[in-house]
Amino acid sequence: MLAYLLFFFNASFVILNSAICSLVICVIAIFKILLPTTQLKAKGTEAANKVMWIWATVNAGILALSNRVEWDVQGIDNLKKDGWYLLISNHLSWTDIVVLCCVFKDR
Repeated sequence: MLAYLLFFFNASFVILNSAICSLVICVIAIFKILLPTTQLKAKGTEAANKVMWIWATVNAGILALSNRVEWDVQGIDNLKKDGWYLLISNHLSWTDIVVLCCVFKDR
């Protein structure tokens, strides 16, 4: 029974967090389209990226509050924060994307 409650808690709050952050990113995108200069559009991109970081941080907090999670991530020592990377998920569970974002949000 506890497992079902944890699933409901995690899923509900991750969905709520996703809905709120998605709405904010959509509003930023609308403003970004209307902005006249490239510099202002870059600021809009920075704001959207910050909201994405907040989304991942809140989701990590949700998972940490209700689960004993210990990440064992290997092979990420050479990742550069200013580099570009492609993350692929095979969707073994509903948490794949959430976990990837939690693990890689500060890398």
